[in-house]
Amino acid sequence: MTEALALVLQPDGKLVAAGSSDAGGTGSDDFILARYLPGGSLDPTFGVGGKVTTDFGGRDLAFTLVLQPDGKLVAAGGSPFRGFSSFSLTRYLPDGSLDRTFGTEGKVITEFGGEEVSAIALVLQPDGKLVAAGIEGSNVTGTFDFALARYLPNGSLDPTFGVGGKVTTDFGTGERAGALILQPDGKLVAAGFSEFQAPNNTRDFALARYESLLVLEVAIDIKPDEFPNSINPRSREVIPVAILTTDTFDATTVDPLSITFGPNGAIEAHGRGHIEDVDGDGDDDLVLHFRIQETGIQCGDTSASLTGTTFSGFAIEGSDSIQTVGCK
Repeated sequence: MTEALALVLQPDGKLVAAGSSDAGGTGSDDFILARYLPGGSLDPTFGVGGKVTTDFGGRDLAFTLVLQPDGKLVAAGGSPFRGFSSFSLTRYLPDGSLDRTFGTEGKVITEFGGEEVSAIALVLQPDGKLVAAGIEGSNVTGTFDFALARYLPNGSLDPTFGVGGKVTTDFGTGERAGALILQPDGKLVAAGFSEFQAPNNTRDFALARYESLLVLEVAIDIKPDEFPNSINPRSREVIPVAILTTDTFDATTVDPLSITFGPNGAIEAHGRGHIEDVDGDGDDDLVLHFRIQETGIQCGDTSASLTGTTFSGFAIEGSDSIQTVGCK
């Protein structure tokens, strides 16, 4: 059987569908993706004739798909592994080929210990980490739980999330997470069902919210166009600090009024920032100004940092090297 279970829209109007296919009739499904032009015809520049299949070695079912800002696609679902099911993820380059920098040759397998395991939902965090949610359990015991796993951008499990990158949540007898969202404050909410076998074998809505220590590392440039970044701690001058837009972060989403700079947490000198492409890469960066004597920078300091939030509430931090002068 062939079916599409997930769909994303690219900025260029193309649609990418993901699901599973047993095109050979062997009962061993594979991940399958297809990309369509805005008119609905298959995109010949994607995979082979607009289609891509990925085999993990068994019955592989893809349930969810996300599009990264860099144009890469990540599909997630479930696959058998060493006799058990597992979370399975694949990342594809914009042309449909596997991204060999992700996991092992473009594929990631995550075991939870049960024989019924699958990722059903997937979100991409602003820092490039991926969080998958689904089910983990055993048909032998009849118990199933919410299961979440967070991955670093290279596909390895994030050791700062749960235990070794994984979290399970038990509501009672049988649960499955089928949806996942990331809140502006970085918390994750998974939703699905919880099943109670007695007395009426009912299913109820089930939701769980998870804390997050998400802080986005951003690139900053103290005194753009200058190196070394010389600062006289005794000066009454104002120094510019740029927050840079990168492939994974849009500096224009930063709230200028939330930013503090230096050990003393100096605030923006003019109560605002301005947009400028300071590094000449064609992207808009955010430039802020701070009074040196309010920063708390001391003679001998070799770096300075800023912290703040985006307009949507994500915490950010960044640092750059400095060289203090005028200290003798």
